[in-house]
Amino acid sequence: MPIYRLWRAADDEFFEQDAHDDGHALELFGEQLGLKLSLEEADEVAPFLMQRMHNEVAWTSKPSMPVYIDKAAT
Repeated sequence: MPIYRLWRAADDEFFEQDAHDDGHALELFGEQLGLKLSLEEADEVAPFLMQRMHNEVAWTSKPSMPVYIDKAAT
């Protein structure tokens, strides 16, 4: 199972989760943060970046997958 890392730009904080796929990771991070997250591009700068790793060596690279807050769900 891949490890996912989510970086929050506002305070430079990282979160980690084991998840089956991108959607599952977004769901788990969303529950942890109390937000509905999405990979769908929005009209704002992405407040989060996510990274999927299959091994520990990948932690040396920075997260690059933009993650947005799903405004329709709030």
